[in-house]
Amino acid sequence: MKLIDNKSTRLFDELKTLLTENSEVLICATYVSINSFFELSFQLKKVASIESFEI
Repeated sequence: MKLIDNKSTRLFDELKTLLTENSEVLICATYVSINSFFELSFQLKKVASIESFEI
């Protein structure tokens, strides 16, 4: 697990290097903008599974 603050470490950059077709992604967020989801959608298309829940 890694802390991503989107200042010194950007989520997009981390996902771009780490996600593979065998990856399982769990998203926990109180808010996700349409713009951020669109930017991440290309990286998330190649993963094995995605789960999300709100806190």
